[in-house]
Amino acid sequence: MRILRLTFAGLGPYRGEQTIDFAALQHDGLYLIAGRTGAGKSTILDAITFALYGSVPRFDHGEKHLRSDHAGPADETFAELEFEAAGHRYRLRRSPEYQRPKTRGEGLTRQAAKAVLERLGPGEPQGWTSAREIGDVVQQVVGVNGEEFLQVTLLAQGRFSEFLLARNDDRQRLLRRLFGTHRFDRLRQRIVDRAAEAGRGLEAERALLEQEAARLAQLAALEGADPVKPPVPLEGDWFAAAAERLQPALETAHAAAQSASAEEARQRELLDELRRVTDRQRRRAAATETLGRLDGQADEVDGLRRELELARRVEAVQPLVVGERRALDDLDLARDAAVRVRPAAFDDIRTAAALDRLQDASEPAGLADELLAELGSIEQALELEGRLPDEESRHRTADADVVTRQAALTRSEQQLAALPERERLATAALRDARELAVLEPARADRLAALRARSQAADRLQAAQQRLDAAIEHEVAASLHDAAAATEHARTQQARLEGNAGELAAALVDGEPCAVCGATEHPAPAARDAQHVTDDAVEDARATAEQARAALDRARTDREGAQRSRDRLAEAAGGGTREQLRAEEGDVAQAHLAAADAADRVPALQDEVDEIAEERRRNEQQVTDERAALAEAAAELTAAQTEIEGLRRALETARGDDASVAARRDRLQRRRREALDEVAAAGALRAARVAATTATGQLDAALEARGLDREVAEAGARTAQRMAELDTRIRSHDEQRAAALSVLDDPELQELPDDEQPLASAEALLAQASERRSAAATAHDELRYRDRQLRQGAAAAIERLERDAERRRGAERLRRLAETLDGKGPNTKRMDLEAFVLAARLEQIVEAANARLGAMTSGRFSLEHDDSVQYRNTGSGLGIRILDAFTGRRRIPSSLSGGETFLASLALALGLADVVTAESGGVRLDSLFIDEGFGSLDPETLEIAMATLDGLRAGGRTVGLISHVDAMKERIPIGVHVEVGPRGDSTLRQPAAPSLAGRAAG
Repeated sequence: MRILRLTFAGLGPYRGEQTIDFAALQHDGLYLIAGRTGAGKSTILDAITFALYGSVPRFDHGEKHLRSDHAGPADETFAELEFEAAGHRYRLRRSPEYQRPKTRGEGLTRQAAKAVLERLGPGEPQGWTSAREIGDVVQQVVGVNGEEFLQVTLLAQGRFSEFLLARNDDRQRLLRRLFGTHRFDRLRQRIVDRAAEAGRGLEAERALLEQEAARLAQLAALEGADPVKPPVPLEGDWFAAAAERLQPALETAHAAAQSASAEEARQRELLDELRRVTDRQRRRAAATETLGRLDGQADEVDGLRRELELARRVEAVQPLVVGERRALDDLDLARDAAVRVRPAAFDDIRTAAALDRLQDASEPAGLADELLAELGSIEQALELEGRLPDEESRHRTADADVVTRQAALTRSEQQLAALPERERLATAALRDARELAVLEPARADRLAALRARSQAADRLQAAQQRLDAAIEHEVAASLHDAAAATEHARTQQARLEGNAGELAAALVDGEPCAVCGATEHPAPAARDAQHVTDDAVEDARATAEQARAALDRARTDREGAQRSRDRLAEAAGGGTREQLRAEEGDVAQAHLAAADAADRVPALQDEVDEIAEERRRNEQQVTDERAALAEAAAELTAAQTEIEGLRRALETARGDDASVAARRDRLQRRRREALDEVAAAGALRAARVAATTATGQLDAALEARGLDREVAEAGARTAQRMAELDTRIRSHDEQRAAALSVLDDPELQELPDDEQPLASAEALLAQASERRSAAATAHDELRYRDRQLRQGAAAAIERLERDAERRRGAERLRRLAETLDGKGPNTKRMDLEAFVLAARLEQIVEAANARLGAMTSGRFSLEHDDSVQYRNTGSGLGIRILDAFTGRRRIPSSLSGGETFLASLALALGLADVVTAESGGVRLDSLFIDEGFGSLDPETLEIAMATLDGLRAGGRTVGLISHVDAMKERIPIGVHVEVGPRGDSTLRQPAAPSLAGRAAG
């Protein structure tokens, strides 16, 4: 990454727009940013940091306070940076939030923060305006985040010696941000949490077991017996004994329940017998009562028998009675109908003469014939009147046709006038689609490439997770390997120390010692109680070898995962999944637009052709519609002439009526009335004949059976009434026979007359049932308690066995957690993250010593210090200074000012080298050092300059910020900061001579 150009305004002491052309300073690679103290030299670095990352650490990230106090209300505040990275040139412009004058009205308004990033150069331009997207792109193309940028590119004032003099804990926080080792701290915390959780789980399990023991003790308690108390600690034997405690009481309760059940069965049998006797007594009493009640109804039932017999005698003439009544009713109806149609022929007294007049139809028959002849004479006029609506409809249709064809002609003429504009728009759309369709192949290729990168990025996350898991596995295997090796060494040492005891055990008085040959053994060594055998040593050795093999496998797995992850990172091209997906979405949308344009070209061509064809059709249609309009006008005139002729003819035919049809309807209605009179007269004649016939038939039937009309009418009963009488008589007879049958039953003979003692028997049965229920309840309760006790005891014994195994596992996990947390068996007091960072610190120290040795002529070198620190300070990340002159190690704070500067510079450059390598080998070609150099004597300054000159030779462009005059003499001034009379600053970039020119002078 190389910075090319910086433009900013309204920042710090700068009011107006300032520009630095860093590309012009790349020739010699080393230049000076000069100016007096407080002029605003460091603000240049603030502008670079703000442009790239949107924040300024020097102001504690207070971006809202970046705006210059010298800026006027209308002055703009921004920082714009041009730089090269990842093979492309970019321009990034940012503005912080600040107050500006309102465009309308008075007062100020808030100007929101803005950011715009552009990729310049050949190829399709690309831009971003979202702050989040810009942050992702900068992180991707530059390769470092803001914190890393300050360590490897901007060595800011006040932070130059921070890393050298920091305490272990502060150094760990800085290294954690730079190397992203949070996952190791999360791993440590996860294992510590798991150990704590395991401990809490064991305590909770123990508490549950104690609660279960108390519950089982309550279950095993018997009334009147000594209480059962669980032991402390709990034992499996106690649970086994508690399970058998209720067995004797359970057997006793079982025998009592069986006895009570037998007594209840005996009492129930006695009660059932008494109930059977009582039921027979009740049946006998009910039959006796029923027989007496039926005998009391005998006279009433005899009367019903006589009524039914008479009804059956007169039943044969009932159809004739009904026939006469129906014939007389029909006569009344026919007379009333004749009166309604011919009221003039009927007088107040219904005499035979009046009926004769009503049934005479000669007059209305003649009138009907006359009306029929008159109706025949107006049929032709009706035909003419029927044509009139059709002709009027024809006239309306012709009129509407004229209006419709006139409107159609108008629309066709308007459509024809609008076609030229449509044809122009369609032709333009066809041209635009063809131009966009040409881009479709190139966009398809780019989309395929982006999808391949996106797929690699998707797989990269899983590969990173596998790598993290492999690292965690390697760390665990390393810890296990160290523990196994330690145990092997301990058993070997213990075995050697126990050899004397073994030799002494083999000594026999008077026989020579196998070691010294003496026959007297005044003080033989005693054998240690914890004696280690050769088998134990061999087992420890085998365990150590297995642990080392497991470590080798874990390391191989980690290296394979690292290679897989690196391959996928290379395939992803450095982009994150979100960035690639966002870019893929943009390209996919652009490709979709081009493909859609290509698909639309045929349709658009068809549309252009169709519009041309439509224009030809519309021209012909206008000609046709003009001819059709003339024909419609002629048809309208003909319809009007026909209507006028019909109306004159109909006026003569209808006479005084409203119309010919109205006249026809009046004549037809009067003829129907005459025909109704004829029909009514005929119906009346028929009804008189039927009534006379029905009366004669009834009189003959009564005389034949010796009945008169009064008896027949009095004895007549409906079929329903006769069925009711028959049912009542049969029911009485059947009930009496049933009562006699019950009284003749052998079971009802010789029954006692006294009432049976049911209440006493029921009370005895209830008492027996209560005793049986109480005994059964007591037995069930004891049986339930026994089952619960046995099940609980068996489960508790099983849980005790599992608890022992869990405690052993929890103890192993606790020791591992303490080791990773820098406690317990970890004598270095170095947690897992510090252990990983210590390896990075060793790399930093090694890189720093490559420069510090040259700068101090081999006197000073840095050393990684992993010794245990005092009190609660973390260990493993200390730095010591080895003084070759004295051979002693010194703390960094004991160095002089110049020595501290050299050591800090070497350490800062070494840190920059390691961070750069750790960031995927990102090359950062621009370096800024904001340090006064005023604390250096001439010789030390010469050494520092030689080191910086070595950076220039490596291809970097180094900018130094200083106000020291000696620096101005040695280094060309690339940028000069000048302070104006009002306190605001401006930049001047002189055409300074090169380093070679200054040396020659």
